[in-house]
Amino acid sequence: SIAVLAAPHISNLDEFETLRRLPRVRLTWARDAATVQDADWLILPGSKHTRADLDWLRVSGLAEAVRAHANAGKPLLAICGGLQMLGVSIDDSEGVEGGSPGCSEGMGLLPLRTALGGDKTLRRMEVRFAVLGGVWSALSGLRADAYEIRFGRSWLADEAACGDSCREALSPQMGWQRDNVLAIYVHGLFENEHVLQALFGHVPRTSDDAFDRLARQLDESFAPGTLQGLLRPDERHAS
Repeated sequence: SIAVLAAPHISNLDEFETLRRLPRVRLTWARDAATVQDADWLILPGSKHTRADLDWLRVSGLAEAVRAHANAGKPLLAICGGLQMLGVSIDDSEGVEGGSPGCSEGMGLLPLRTALGGDKTLRRMEVRFAVLGGVWSALSGLRADAYEIRFGRSWLADEAACGDSCREALSPQMGWQRDNVLAIYVHGLFENEHVLQALFGHVPRTSDDAFDRLARQLDESFAPGTLQGLLRPDERHAS
């Protein structure tokens, strides 16, 4: 059971659609604490207004549900805005997100500080995971196509104090892991066959695969030349 936390300003939902086609995986959208509590895995996706969504999580009680999920040792993946929410603070003194300028306290699950501002990062790239631990160890050293679309940057609040409790998962400063919590700035992770194979042991079939199987079955069901013979003369000539 994988729950994607559906805050009001959630973004990039399409990157999770492949999870629907995986065998033995049930994907749900979480807007209440009970759904989060029942999930084996939890995903905090990107956000078009990170600080506003963080406020919503607190008011709705979902922030505490996220902490309880992480403290229970269950896998937690945070992407882009989700990464920023898990840190210590989000500083938007320039009002980049369009709301009131200011600084918001994060959920504190990762020792990260975030400052919004500057030009928007928008690029495609190939990333390579560092050596990870726990459930995320399957991604160690894996290369994957991904993309960034974000404002701001994040860094370890006190790198010396973190020790081995928080490691860089993607460099430079694009992802961190602490135990069962993995936070990355890149999108498109589940659009990579190697990632899906590593984490779930399966790669979902596409619509092209289904049409190819149907074509082969039809071809094998008729005597050679039968289907070609059904075409009109002009179609045979065109082929």
